[in-house]
This record gives sequence, structure tokens and C-alpha cells, in this order.
Amino acid sequence: MTRTLMITGANRGLGHAIAARFVTEGWRVAMLNRTPGGPGTALDIRCDLRDPAQLADAFHRALEHLGRLDVCVANAAVRTFDSVTHMTAEAWDDAVAVNLSGAFRLAQLAIPVLRDSNGHLVFVGSQAATHPFEGGGAYCATKAALKALHEVIVLENGESGMRCSLLSAGAIRNRPMANDGWKIRPDHVAQVLWDIVGLEAGAFVGEVEVRPTRPLPAPVTGIARLQTL
Repeated sequence: MTRTLMITGANRGLGHAIAARFVTEGWRVAMLNRTPGGPGTALDIRCDLRDPAQLADAFHRALEHLGRLDVCVANAAVRTFDSVTHMTAEAWDDAVAVNLSGAFRLAQLAIPVLRDSNGHLVFVGSQAATHPFEGGGAYCATKAALKALHEVIVLENGESGMRCSLLSAGAIRNRPMANDGWKIRPDHVAQVLWDIVGLEAGAFVGEVEVRPTRPLPAPVTGIARLQTL
């Protein structure tokens, strides 16, 4: 039986690396992307997570294509960096809508299906949830709330057979930027996720952190703090 994966935000970076890894392993993959992209053999469905109706429609289309759901990965996120005093209301609302509400609504849709399949829900979090930095008010707050949401889902589904994991990484080399040589390669994080979902059903990883082997030398400020952990 071919196993199946549904993932959000797989058009580039970590999401693309995750989708590509599962495709390589022979899984059937469906991606929910605001911007098209991803491995060519995976189903690519245009979806803006800020729109609940669009998300529900995309989820059911992806599920119909997959036939069943073994692993669902909530990966999509927006990163808006600005001080609390200068951040616009629109930027804050956008971060909450994608990083938190989008993950929440995806979980609502996926959990009943994953209970039936004894499947695995994975939230892609961030070390920003526990290591805040200047300019990261929206990003840090939404990732911290996602961490709490994950814990609640674990408690509520302890006897269902469904597993739920939180994968939190430091700075990932998602796009060309400064300090790339110090950041974690997306395929390395994808490997960790692959290992997590590959555990036998009698155990699961509740939460795991992925850190760079060579931390950026201090002193640093802003998001670069995630490269010093």
C-alpha cells in the first residue's frame, strides 16, 4: 500500500525538501501552496491558508487525490520582522492567519482522518517559540502559540492512535540571505522529519529541536540569535 503525505507551503525551502524526500521514498504527495512549486510528481493545489473556505476545499481535493492520509505536515509560515511599535496591524494579522490559524484549521480537518489511519500530524515550529528575538514579535508569538496548540492536541488524542509531533529548528537556509553558511540545510531538517514519522506506532517524538552544528559567533541580534543556540 502506497503511503501518503499532505503538506502546506512546499513550493520552496524546507517544505520543498520535505515533499521531495517523501516523493523519492515512493510516497504519494499532495501540496497545498499559496505559490505553485514543488516536486513535479506531487499534486500541487493552489491554496491561501488565510481563507478558511479555500483551505477546506483544497484539503478535501488533496484527500480525494491521495485516497487516505498517513502524514499531514503543517509547514507553511510567513516571517514578518519589525519592532512591536512599528509593525502594522496587517502584518500581525497575516502572521496569525498563516502561522497559527492556518495550522489550527488544517489540524481540525486532518485529525479525524488521521485517527482513522493511525496517522501522524507534524507541526513545523521554530526555536523562536522559546528563544525570542528583537523584531520577531509576530513570528515568535505565533510559533509559541503553535507549540501550545501541539501540546493540547497530544493530550486530546492520547488514546486515538494518532500521533502529533512538533519539529522546531533554528535558522534554516530557506532562501539566499546573510550567514547562509551558518544555517541548517533544509534537507537535513527533512531527514529528521522522515525519521520521526518512521517510528513504529508504539512510540512517537513529542517535540524535537534541530540546531546548527556550528553556531554563529556572538554577539548577535535579531533572528540571527537562532544561530547561536
